[in-house]
Amino acid sequence: MGATNEDKDKIFERQAADAKWHVNSLVEYVKITEERIGGSLEEPRVKALKGLLAAYRTLVEEFD
Repeated sequence: MGATNEDKDKIFERQAADAKWHVNSLVEYVKITEERIGGSLEEPRVKALKGLLAAYRTLVEEFD
């Protein structure tokens, strides 16, 4: 027997909540990384993290 629409909705909501948690964790990681390297926004690690964060935010907005 397959999952009901209600089951699918619950799974979707759980996955959206998980995605939001990951985005918030990445935001904190970017902030900490910026502080550790002196706030240099040109540092390759920070640029890469900000790009990844932007992608995650776009994905989460799709779930809202």
